[in-house]
Amino acid sequence: MSIALEVSRAEQWVFLCLDKSGSMSGARLEAAKQGAIKILETLQDGDMLCIFTFNQGVQQVVETVEINRLSKIALLLAIASIEAGEVVDLGLSC
Repeated sequence: MSIALEVSRAEQWVFLCLDKSGSMSGARLEAAKQGAIKILETLQDGDMLCIFTFNQGVQQVVETVEINRLSKIALLLAIASIEAGEVVDLGLSC
């Protein structure tokens, strides 16, 4: 006799906030972006993600978006586009 247990996984909501101040230029910002990508890779379809950056103020880079194959590509591009010291509104929503 075998008993099968079904374990459900709770939907994840992740809010990333990356420092992009001038002191983060170069290797520091690249390490932060790689960390953000690692977090994105752990998310599954149906999870939710929002990305903020800050330097002199806070900017919302990506509105809260549901994770799926297409949104992951857009999110990877958004993370890659973050540059130190800039205040850029990408207006990206997936």
